[in-house]
Amino acid sequence: MNKLITMASAAAIFSVSLQAGAQSCFADGYAYSGSLTALSSTGDVVSVDTGLSGSVNYDSCTGSGSFVLDSTVVMAGVEFSFSALGLNANADGSVHMSGTVQQLDSNGDPHLAPFDFSYDFAADVLQDDAFGVELDILALDGDGDGILGNQVTSGAWTGLSGIFEGTFSNLGNNGNNFPAYSPVPVPAAVWLFGTGLVGLVGMARRKTS
Repeated sequence: MNKLITMASAAAIFSVSLQAGAQSCFADGYAYSGSLTALSSTGDVVSVDTGLSGSVNYDSCTGSGSFVLDSTVVMAGVEFSFSALGLNANADGSVHMSGTVQQLDSNGDPHLAPFDFSYDFAADVLQDDAFGVELDILALDGDGDGILGNQVTSGAWTGLSGIFEGTFSNLGNNGNNFPAYSPVPVPAAVWLFGTGLVGLVGMARRKTS
């Protein structure tokens, strides 16, 4: 049975193992494949661009990462591209994707100023075992207007909401996997540094006495 899991648990999403424990972090690379659907202000489908591909990198402890598309995207008949969108965990455990995209002309060159693209999503775990992790992207109503996705407020797509769908996966290590790490909290690091200094002072006093 599929499990609906969001970013609220640090090692539950975008991690190679769910049994890592609260002290472990994962900085993982995932392959993306899916589509972008443009919705009107009434929720009707305006266009669908399939066959998208790219990559995702995410750090489970910082709650941040980036999303890169390798393919050109068409939204409501207008082509655009971007080099990277930032990923950040929301307070409710979902993920917010935002950044700038550039509209392309008939030669594939950008000719309009970039504009912000925002999108909120959660993920459904399709697979999590020794062979890797696969996540199904679930669209959320990020701006609370009753339509999935976040409505564009400027540029060629004003009034439309874009929804990325598809999967993030590192099955068979087809993503760029990085090892788990255990960060030392800053207060603990400062405490250790401070106790070390106290110890050195004590040793110095013994020698002088």
